[in-house]
Amino acid sequence: MDLLYIAYIHIRLLDLDKEIIMTKHLTLLLLIGFAFANIDTMWTKTYGGVGSDRGRNIHVLEDGSFLIIGETESYGNIDIWVIKTDYQGNQIWNRSLGGFNNDIGYDVIANDDNSYVILAETESYGNGNRDICLIKLNNEGDQQWIKTIGGAYYDVGYSFQKTMENGYIILGATITGPGNVGTDLWLVKTDADGNEMWSRTFGGEQNDGGSSIQQTFDGGFILLGSTASYGNGNFDMWLIKTDADGNEMWSRTFGGEQGDAGLSIQQTFDGGFILLGFTGSYGNGSYDMWLIKTDADGNEMWSQTFGGESQDFGHSVKEIYNGGYILTGTENGNLCLIQLSSEGITQAYELYGGNQYDQGFSVQQTPDNGYIITGSTESYGNGHRDVWLIRTGEILSVDGFNIPIKFKIHNNYPNPFNPITTLQYDLPEDALVNITIYDMMGSNVKNLVNKNQNSGYKSIKWNATNNQGEPVSAGVYLYKIQAGDFVDTKKMIFLK
Repeated sequence: MDLLYIAYIHIRLLDLDKEIIMTKHLTLLLLIGFAFANIDTMWTKTYGGVGSDRGRNIHVLEDGSFLIIGETESYGNIDIWVIKTDYQGNQIWNRSLGGFNNDIGYDVIANDDNSYVILAETESYGNGNRDICLIKLNNEGDQQWIKTIGGAYYDVGYSFQKTMENGYIILGATITGPGNVGTDLWLVKTDADGNEMWSRTFGGEQNDGGSSIQQTFDGGFILLGSTASYGNGNFDMWLIKTDADGNEMWSRTFGGEQGDAGLSIQQTFDGGFILLGFTGSYGNGSYDMWLIKTDADGNEMWSQTFGGESQDFGHSVKEIYNGGYILTGTENGNLCLIQLSSEGITQAYELYGGNQYDQGFSVQQTPDNGYIITGSTESYGNGHRDVWLIRTGEILSVDGFNIPIKFKIHNNYPNPFNPITTLQYDLPEDALVNITIYDMMGSNVKNLVNKNQNSGYKSIKWNATNNQGEPVSAGVYLYKIQAGDFVDTKKMIFLK
């Protein structure tokens, strides 16, 4: 496997530690002259033994607990590692999964029945060198089933999502035959039991691969990765939009003459996309974190780079409740957390770490508008490298950026949905807030909110149940907000 390809597409597989960072210090020059918001760290936790352990993704569960997926060398050869914690980061259980060879966990999804499905790569099972691996666990972490997808060569999945039909869509890379020297971006659709339904490959004669996927509002998919076959040179960030059957609708490349890659994507509430990765073509140093906002057709609206003269990588980006963005990555060997406005203006910038190499891989917003970040640390913990969990509070206002300027209710996300969707709304002042779900006949289905609330950016989830706690039928529903004198109604679609 081409090491350049691994470095650009699958940065998460490499130990870049000592090769990238020979000395470590906080990069304060970036902060001079800027009034960034304060980030209150509520607590941090490490998990691991004497070996190398890493957290790659985190899921916030409905009860406020957390599920971490990654890999461990402390409790296996190199095994998939799943850790469930309570809302304070105290471990409830952990499971190491795998065989005699290397197995790595990349992503995890929580199902409605309190089960979990893990996306991993495996060398212990399957048909060849590396295969995609799906594992289902119950709420106690006991294995229910395991499925592998792949052929005799190199097949890996790095990102997946549950689809509207309750199956799974997986994105990664594949080598399809012995004569193929490069990889192709690989898209795989499965049913709810992890059985392959169809797959699609995208790519040319060089190395191409996918790192992040999301189902879009129209039922299709948006894919982010990197390509050496197309674009401006070396590797470019690669964005592909497909329909629901995986057929390409359009594609875009972003980059210059050096190595550029995409690692995380999300569709935004305006129908466009937010992309995060790293660039060697632009910015201040060898590699910089690279954030790009596009419209619904993949055309760039604005972009930002973050970093100094060292090698800096952006791993995870999410749109947050106030319409801005939160991202995490690695800057100068520190875990980095950055919050931006919807226009890409930096509002908060924090570096976490000690004297060794520390990385941020995944960030999620919590129900109280704080953040939970997972990654790895060599500076703290029990061994060579430990899983690292950081919990922050809500980022405090600077010059009032956390206070909306007008009342507004946003389009719910996702839409269509099954069975949970999020409603977001803006309160420029304290108000009595009432949010109600109605069916198309005008009948009251669910009273979501009815209380006084302080000003700020707010959100509430609906899990498609009525006032009696019973599941509702698939169909079109209306949600209405009244806050003071402000009244607005929007439409959403529940699919089964």
